[in-house]
Amino acid sequence: MQQRPFAGAFLIPLTTFIRPSYVLIVAPLMCATYTPSCRFGRLFSRRCLGAGIGVSLFLAVNYLLWGDPFTTVYGRLPGFRNGEMVILPHPIGFDLATLKSDWPSKLWGSKGILPFMSCVVFLPWVLGNLRHQRERWFQSVCLLSALLYTTYIFSYPMWMVTGTGNRFLLAPCFLCVPSCIAWISRKLPKEEKVSISPSA
Repeated sequence: MQQRPFAGAFLIPLTTFIRPSYVLIVAPLMCATYTPSCRFGRLFSRRCLGAGIGVSLFLAVNYLLWGDPFTTVYGRLPGFRNGEMVILPHPIGFDLATLKSDWPSKLWGSKGILPFMSCVVFLPWVLGNLRHQRERWFQSVCLLSALLYTTYIFSYPMWMVTGTGNRFLLAPCFLCVPSCIAWISRKLPKEEKVSISPSA
């Protein structure tokens, strides 16, 4: 995305084909590769154009399939009642009551944060060490995206209905891992340089 702003911005929104809620991750990551040396105007316009075309393609496919650009496959899930197929209503969006409830299960339950995002145990040290990181802007945006998406997932009424494990937490986990690796690498002992004399 840094080297090819149009192509990168076009590809990132296509992740919404995987899960529409990934738009919460796409938006911050659009800014993740900005640096002080960037020519803001040109990069911003090319990224907006690429992202706009990617989003338009996503909306066009929804329209062709369902007759509405904002209806996805998640809004057309089939179910059966009394032997007849019906389209089941699918909960979408932020629900404050769900977000405020059952946090013990969300933290260390069978589908909670600690079993499936174990890297978050390092976050207090990662955040404290962030200012020393060379790529602190990129890492900060990734962590913000992970926090935003995790908050959304735990406001989703069906956050625990994911089969084996909690696949909803995979995306924020991947966003946290680079910062954790960078912090751990700073804590590892550095190799000492060994000089060999000509007479050796």
